[in-house]
Amino acid sequence: MKYYSKIGLVREPFSNSPDPMFLYDSPQHLFCLQQLEISARLKRGLNVIIGDIGTGKTTLCRRFVSDLDENGIDVQMILDPSFKTAKEFLRVLYSMLTGRSVDKAISPWELKELVKKRLFRRGVREDVLTVLAIDEGQKLSPRCLEVLRELLNYETNSEKLVQIVIFAQSELEPVMQRMPNFVDRINFFCRLTPMTLRETIGMIRHRVDVASPGGKAPANLFSFGACYRVFRASRGYPRRIVRLCHKVILGLIITGRKQASYGFVSRCIREEQGRSVRRFGLVPALVGILLLGMLALVLPVDENHSPNDLGHVPDKSVLRRAVADFSSIELSKTANASVGPELNAKSFTHPELHTAAVPKYTGGDAHPQKLGTVRISFSESLSSMIKNIYGVFNQQNLAAVAAANPQIADINAVEVGASLTFPVIETASTPKTTQLEQQLVWVQMASAPNLPDAFAELRRLEYFNHPARILPSWSTKKGLCFFVVGEIPYATRQTAQRALEDLPIPLRKRARLLSLHEERFEFLGQLSRAARKVVQVQQRQ
Repeated sequence: MKYYSKIGLVREPFSNSPDPMFLYDSPQHLFCLQQLEISARLKRGLNVIIGDIGTGKTTLCRRFVSDLDENGIDVQMILDPSFKTAKEFLRVLYSMLTGRSVDKAISPWELKELVKKRLFRRGVREDVLTVLAIDEGQKLSPRCLEVLRELLNYETNSEKLVQIVIFAQSELEPVMQRMPNFVDRINFFCRLTPMTLRETIGMIRHRVDVASPGGKAPANLFSFGACYRVFRASRGYPRRIVRLCHKVILGLIITGRKQASYGFVSRCIREEQGRSVRRFGLVPALVGILLLGMLALVLPVDENHSPNDLGHVPDKSVLRRAVADFSSIELSKTANASVGPELNAKSFTHPELHTAAVPKYTGGDAHPQKLGTVRISFSESLSSMIKNIYGVFNQQNLAAVAAANPQIADINAVEVGASLTFPVIETASTPKTTQLEQQLVWVQMASAPNLPDAFAELRRLEYFNHPARILPSWSTKKGLCFFVVGEIPYATRQTAQRALEDLPIPLRKRARLLSLHEERFEFLGQLSRAARKVVQVQQRQ
């Protein structure tokens, strides 16, 4: 039954099927798609996308495959990689690549050779790009991951013969952690996170637009209050958003309403949970409306959102929408670094490169004892995290972190996924050194109100291959703030400005100069020897 036609729609807007047409190009999803396509077309090998349940991995996978649907590209998908043995996995790979079955008596070694020969023929002789997309990657056994690693070793002098993209839940991370040879071959790693309120609103309106005749949705089908209630209930997880919005659409049709409000969505949630519908008095309702109105002022949303906001380009490829000239892409100098193209700012916005406003602090003058708690990722080491936070890795800083984490039995063997608390480390700085640290000028590329968000900013900056660190700072008026800055500071604003102008375009547009003295922040980190030498040279000049 086409129930959606009763509210002027031509398609079901909130289907739970992974239709790539309904994927909302949020900044993180667009960034991920672009990186995957760049990696595949430049034949850089292995890419891993990690995300919790319901973050949109499967839909992202289908969109990625859809974008590569063209001549000269052979995309194969494995939807359920729960193979019992490595031989079974190899048999499936051979059948997918050749379209033929193989004798069951053949050995695993012979199967590998057959697969490799097929990849060589397709990649070198026929000039076909072979891409293997694996969904539900957390089901891959260590032996199957080892098969993929061996296939990645099969390459020419200039390129990998198979491009592998794994979409998986976080359960895959500890498995990969125990396979350093596999991790070392990852070209691009991305962790999907739940959507923000702004992205939730954009996703709801995008889906309704796609399901509307001519891409023009009924006016205000979901009010701002309704979107906000959906965001709160779903916590920004796309699958939960889709499920709840589907319930709301059905409720609108049954009741004959033209618009979903905050209260209507709340009633749908309570009915779904089997609770009775509560009715609020006039005063609480007015207070809620006032709060939502104030929130709408600080979170403006583009009312003219359209699925074609990225431009009316007939080519569906994310790469060709975001990069004006494919030949302008410059390869990174490091073997496993991500590619850093110069992007068209109108067609692509980096997901986490806006400077977040420092929240107002209402606490007292007490100096903080700890900076925050961060969960360690498989792609990081404790030494690199200490260096990124404090600026220096040494035994003193390691001992301070160990003392702040008594639950860690061996600080030199921290498991992936463990949460580490990073304390404020007092240093015996002279007044002259303290004054120097406060007067330095940094190139700031982002900021965050807490340490986990600062690390999220720092991890995403790895894409640009630009050395960066976290600058932990403290103010009696604003509290803790974490600035993400270039690794090296500058003695004067002139030299810092020149460094800012040399940044890649997406960074340059959002970067600014930062002086802790002018901002009235106290520096809680340390300066490395390299940073001190650079500053001393600049001062002599």
